[in-house]
Amino acid sequence: MKSTRRVCLVSAAFIAAGAITASAQEMPAAYKDVLTTLGRPGDFKDNVLKVNIPRNDLVATFATGIQGVNFLSDGQPHEMIRLNTSIPATPAVQQNNLGVLGGDNAGFPNGRRPGDDVVDIELRVAMCALCHALPGVFCTPAQAPSGNLLYTDQVLQDPTQFDAIFPYLRAPLPGSPNGPNGVGQLP
Repeated sequence: MKSTRRVCLVSAAFIAAGAITASAQEMPAAYKDVLTTLGRPGDFKDNVLKVNIPRNDLVATFATGIQGVNFLSDGQPHEMIRLNTSIPATPAVQQNNLGVLGGDNAGFPNGRRPGDDVVDIELRVAMCALCHALPGVFCTPAQAPSGNLLYTDQVLQDPTQFDAIFPYLRAPLPGSPNGPNGVGQLP
């Protein structure tokens, strides 16, 4: 009985010490400033700031569509490529590889062209680029200070890389001149 009480007391002491340590962790001033600017509460624990900010820009881009571009009339999320055929195709020489984000409403996410740099578009949208491209629609530029940064994977997509007729994709580059798998041929 005494050993059970001792184990309980020791366990309670460790739990209390952990609670004191967790509550003593101060949120950095920069995080407090961001939360104040956003008008949001946040939870800072184990050196991680957790903020529940609704990302309606992501929902619109990837699930429901963007008003005036590819919004579906029911407004429900759909797992599919949305294409608004009333928007005319943009000639290849005038296409912007950032699609809608670059001012070319015929591009991604309104369908998908081979020259659309989908990785760069998705990186920028994930980092709140729509707060700057469409201020006030989903959020404001002040709420997304990194939204105007040029996030990129450094892979240039350009309409000149593609043919003007179907299947549009050019033949791949030949393999290594050193033989299969880059291994040189032995004499």
